[in-house]
Amino acid sequence: MDGHIVSGEKGYNNAYYVDAMSTRVIVLAAGKGTRMNHGIPKVLIPLGGEPIIQRLLNAVKTTVLDPRPVIVIGHNGDSVRRALGDEYEYVHQKEQLGTGHAVQCAEEIIVGKADAVIVLYGDHPFVRASTISELKALHEREGCIISMMTTTVQDFKDWRALFADFGRVKRSSTGSVIGIVEAKDATVHHARFAGAARDRVGQPTRCASSA
Repeated sequence: MDGHIVSGEKGYNNAYYVDAMSTRVIVLAAGKGTRMNHGIPKVLIPLGGEPIIQRLLNAVKTTVLDPRPVIVIGHNGDSVRRALGDEYEYVHQKEQLGTGHAVQCAEEIIVGKADAVIVLYGDHPFVRASTISELKALHEREGCIISMMTTTVQDFKDWRALFADFGRVKRSSTGSVIGIVEAKDATVHHARFAGAARDRVGQPTRCASSA
């Protein structure tokens, strides 16, 4: 599986602590987790002795980008708040109307208080602190309006089958992002492309500019 980065393959030795651009972090945690057959919110399902969202929050804390991330809660949100404590800001999404709506629910807290916002999925525990920091550094360096983490897989066989449910990132002939096709809307043509709009294993990131 290959990750992508717009401006080369060199490392980011100083990417952990980039302070020029103020950044807030929104973590989406309102999903019910119906497909996982648990009676608790999806983000509280234990992994290695702690909720899966806690692993992501630990990574965010390591980056020191946002000392008090915003967590969007919904289904059984009180249990999420109790499990995680008071070191975060919470926003309640009354209806699950999609990712964009979840982010919009945090608008009042975020607008005017940050130069950039990083949106992460609370049920993605394997995103590394270094990946988050690289995304932030890339976004700042490239001056993008929107930057996004992507990854590519060669096919959807064996362990890669789980990526079949991820959105396909459409790119132009020059590599620019021109759209995202959700898995349920993907045609046979789209199914050839394995670019996913979520980062599972902490691979490098890719920048999408709308200039």
